Amino acid sequence: MDAIHARGGPLRGPNLKRRQNAFTLVELSVTVAVLGTVMALALPRLSATVSHNHMRSVRDEFTSAVVRMRTEAIHRNRCVSMCISSNAKTCNQGTNTNWSAGWLMYQNQSCGALEGASIPSGDIIAASQSIPSYFDLQSNSTGSRSAFSANSRGVLLVNAGTFTLRDTRQPCQPSTTMTISWQGRVRLDEVPSTSCP
Repeated sequence: MDAIHARGGPLRGPNLKRRQNAFTLVELSVTVAVLGTVMALALPRLSATVSHNHMRSVRDEFTSAVVRMRTEAIHRNRCVSMCISSNAKTCNQGTNTNWSAGWLMYQNQSCGALEGASIPSGDIIAASQSIPSYFDLQSNSTGSRSAFSANSRGVLLVNAGTFTLRDTRQPCQPSTTMTISWQGRVRLDEVPSTSCP
């Protein structure tokens, strides 16, 4: 029998028992309970992190559009405007100042507002689709803006003011404010939530 064992053969004998390689029900229950606790603690944090990263990408897209509007105005040597647009062809009419619907950047021959007018396709520089509905991008300064323009020197014709971006699903998450100066420069600030218990 020793010779068989030396060659890797099976061990046999009345006193040898097979070894069991499995979890007991108690071990499995404890593992599942620990895993459930870890997941319960991690998921809200993960959700907030994903939301924060998504907010950052929306913020970056909007601020990049403002910087590009100013650059295009200087490059083209004429007015370039940005307005709220839900169809990427016309500026929305009315007093709604929620930029979540999307926005349109266009070369503006007259430097005036073109609410509801169809923008010639050759004048459209860029368009953004609506952002997810749970984000709110609001112009919230005095004289809230649904449109603003930069002249050929890159100076804003009206003060664009301050915009606030927040995630309506995450009341405890800070919102981001974007303050746009006359020179088209953007200052970013995080504002702690006041609605969180």
